[in-house]
Amino acid sequence: MPLRGAAERPASAWPRPICSGSSCELGTIVACVVAWRAPRHPHADVLCLPQEPCLTVEKQRTLRPYGRSHTKKWLAFLARASDLLAVSLDYQTTLASVVQLAVPSLADLCFVDVFDADGTLQRVAVACTDHEHEEQLRALQRPLPAPPPGHPLSEALQTRRPLLMAEPSADQIEQHIPATTHRALGLRSLMILPLIARENTVGAITLATAAKRPQFQAGDRLIAMDLAHRCALAIDNARLYQQAHQALQTRAELFDLIAHDLKNPLTVIAGNVQLLQRRLAQPAGLDDRDMATRRLEQIAASAIQMRTMINDLLDLAHVRENQPIELTLEPTDLVSVARRMAGEYQQTSSRHTLAVETPLEELVGMFDRSRIERLIANLLSNAIKYSPKGGPVVVRVTRAEEADGSWAQIEVQDCGIGIPADDLPHIFERFRRAGNTSGHIGGTGVGLASVGTIAAQHGGTVSAESVEGQGSTFTVRLPLR
Repeated sequence: MPLRGAAERPASAWPRPICSGSSCELGTIVACVVAWRAPRHPHADVLCLPQEPCLTVEKQRTLRPYGRSHTKKWLAFLARASDLLAVSLDYQTTLASVVQLAVPSLADLCFVDVFDADGTLQRVAVACTDHEHEEQLRALQRPLPAPPPGHPLSEALQTRRPLLMAEPSADQIEQHIPATTHRALGLRSLMILPLIARENTVGAITLATAAKRPQFQAGDRLIAMDLAHRCALAIDNARLYQQAHQALQTRAELFDLIAHDLKNPLTVIAGNVQLLQRRLAQPAGLDDRDMATRRLEQIAASAIQMRTMINDLLDLAHVRENQPIELTLEPTDLVSVARRMAGEYQQTSSRHTLAVETPLEELVGMFDRSRIERLIANLLSNAIKYSPKGGPVVVRVTRAEEADGSWAQIEVQDCGIGIPADDLPHIFERFRRAGNTSGHIGGTGVGLASVGTIAAQHGGTVSAESVEGQGSTFTVRLPLR
């Protein structure tokens, strides 16, 4: 039922609440009073400034002791914080501005710790009423050690709830704040709030009061919670933007690389077709059958390269969209597949010698034949590409009996440029390429990622051993069923 008096104003003049998501902390909507006053609620006054968030009844009760003017002050403080956070998508810059706003408006000391990509806490912003100690704290901005159990920061991060310490002991404060800062400022209360966005904890904000300021109260905790919520959303939005920007860059680079890699086999195909067409146009026609056979084999090998690349990209699209890839399992002889793929790829290079070494006449298991062919093709193509000076490429197929069952093992070894040690742990990641290939060897970073995906689909594993400048050995292990 509409409030009495609401009909006196057109709908366009009603206040529009500002809210993000299903809730907005301090800005959760219950009711509003703008420039006009609605009938008094039997339990509480509902206060909201024009174009500003409204307060829930519960939060009004918490803030009621502070008075109407104080509440308006904090709403203006939070609005200013939102403005600062919206200035840039560089969250470190905006957080530096926000902590300067929080000091001295809300606290005498404020700093923000944020988890980086590998889960390490980084102190990214500091503000203090004592500028000398602020500079000292800023000099300490570096990766922070993981807080031990019982540490105030650890408690706030693990419980994902604000920690208000109205009268902490000196030991409790100095667990989290340097003793020199504590003693110089005379810190008397402490508040640590986790920064949570989309159910992920991205860091924490710490606020502390000095001797000349009253201890933190429930209302201060409420304001700080809203500030923490806004900071967390700013960090999360900035990271999402960075990820989207990086994805667009990666896509553009991938398209360039794919165009380059597809152009090479297409050039081979076009060149051989033109040569055959010229021979056919001559009176003698294709009298040199050996030459024609070689040209056709080169065309076929180039078509295989293109087909492998396209199938890798299709599988990659399925994996990125979390779509299942169905395997067509059938009895497959790995020895036969390895020999056939080595023969086909031998046609693509005269500088390399491809050989299959195995003590087995056959090694049959239940595999998706086309994907196993692609797995071996990618490893052979990789070995040839990253051995630009040529040389041997050896494929070994063996069987291993272990406690957890029988395993087929496929190794591909080359004598190429190798992989730098720093890149080796990431070599099977999508679009990842070794640092020593940039600028002089093309590639998309898709082939080895596809090898890892195909091995995993069959319940197997893939690993790499390499010494830069001495070549690489890739090992695939597949369970024999």
